[in-house]
Amino acid sequence: MGAHRWRVLVGVFSVALCTSALSCSRQILEARDVANFRVVETNSPPAPTLKLSGLAMHSAMTVGDIVVDTKADSAAVLVHMKSPPVSNASGSFEFVYPVPDHIQVVYFGMDGTPVWRRGAGPLVPTQGDGGRR
Repeated sequence: MGAHRWRVLVGVFSVALCTSALSCSRQILEARDVANFRVVETNSPPAPTLKLSGLAMHSAMTVGDIVVDTKADSAAVLVHMKSPPVSNASGSFEFVYPVPDHIQVVYFGMDGTPVWRRGAGPLVPTQGDGGRR
């Protein structure tokens, strides 16, 4: 087998490993993988501040960077997970996001789960509220 063919096979194998759920060293957390997920509007409109918190249900990973990706009138909160776990880190996160005036909706994760909408407030039921929003 030629060297070029070998490199192609190694590349394909590496991509296959990274498509499995936890094989890659970084992953974006999705709302469905968060326990005790809370979104709390801490300031009253027109200048709301959101506090997003929860526990990632990936025991082999820890929370890394949390970034906000904005596009037009929406924002996506992206929680990057790290593997292997970093010492003195955990799967818990708490993130405060002052919502700019032009943002109308905030999503969580790459799947785009809506978690807040201007005028409606948090779209994620708070634990113990009976499912009210």
